[in-house]
Amino acid sequence: MRNATLYYSVLGSAEQLEETTKGLLRARKFINRQLGERLAMKYTPTLRFVLDETAERAQRIERVLRDIDGQQRQEPDSEDPDSEVR
Repeated sequence: MRNATLYYSVLGSAEQLEETTKGLLRARKFINRQLGERLAMKYTPTLRFVLDETAERAQRIERVLRDIDGQQRQEPDSEDPDSEVR
């Protein structure tokens, strides 16, 4: 394995995301060196950091589903005979 992709996420502001990304990139050589000392491999993998946006996407989906649910609760179902008539 010559390459390793590390996924990271930041729950915070855009500024915190930027600082975290910069910090990881600055620490890449140090992390590589530490891996080389600890891993029993012929080659130390080259690290690539990738932002994992799964948590952010999940929050957006949750928000959309809550909005849809809220709209459905406000509008009576026209096919339901027990629904209230306005």
